[in-house]
Amino acid sequence: MRTLSHPSIVRAFEIHESAANVVVCMEYCEGGSLEDHVKSCGALAPAVATPGALQVLQALDYLHICRRIVHRDVKPANILLSGGTAQFKLADFNSAKQIGSHDALGCAMLTCRGTACYSAPEIHAGRVWNERVDLWSVGLSICFMRLGRLPFDVEHAGVRRALARGAAPPLDLAGLGGLLGSLVRQCLEADPGDRPPAVELLAHPVFREGSRIASGPSAYADELVPTCGLVWRLPGAEAVRVANCLDGHASVRRVFTSPPAERDQRPLWRRLATRRYSRDVFRTSVLPSRRQTVC
Repeated sequence: MRTLSHPSIVRAFEIHESAANVVVCMEYCEGGSLEDHVKSCGALAPAVATPGALQVLQALDYLHICRRIVHRDVKPANILLSGGTAQFKLADFNSAKQIGSHDALGCAMLTCRGTACYSAPEIHAGRVWNERVDLWSVGLSICFMRLGRLPFDVEHAGVRRALARGAAPPLDLAGLGGLLGSLVRQCLEADPGDRPPAVELLAHPVFREGSRIASGPSAYADELVPTCGLVWRLPGAEAVRVANCLDGHASVRRVFTSPPAERDQRPLWRRLATRRYSRDVFRTSVLPSRRQTVC
């Protein structure tokens, strides 16, 4: 933890060990935990919750991509506040694990850690899982910070049965709003393959002021070839034609975005071009599910 350096992660300055104890000297966050704040002051307003969600996702993107670490216990109690509610910082790395190599077997993990009510369905079902479990937990944490509750009752027998099957229980997202609700629904995809990584969620329109849903001929279709990092942009009707005749070639994946977002997307494109993908189809538009296309 002492080697981590990100503005949305609590810093550990010194670690002292003795035969009986381990003492960690950490950054002080005067606002306490997000859980305690919501319980004492009520749910956060959208103007506070949205930047908070962004900061937590930025922390996870740093962990997953730059440091190859999965937190495994993301929850409101492990998100600390500083500067009132201006800064959100991820804390408590007791359950964190270094991800192996970039291949699927190296990334897969079987050990079960974390808090049950914030754990992803694949953990409840005893299946192999990877860093996408953190995104499920973030979705629940965003729901809690905005609504003061989870979108389902973890004590309900039907909810427990659904999670034990590796399925998502019925979600009550009333009150989240369209854009934030879309973000949470993508985080709470039961299939981890349909659950977007943090790098994709950071491009969600909820984080762009005044954004609008891209649709029809205003959409763009992009082809990303991971092996060489080349991107072709096809505007308007051509995007619709390409989207309707996907060839499913393993080395080509198409990304849908909207013209107003192009300037914001350029850093993301540069990052995507340096990564390898085996199956993910990126959806950067505001959509209830990544299984749907903007076209």
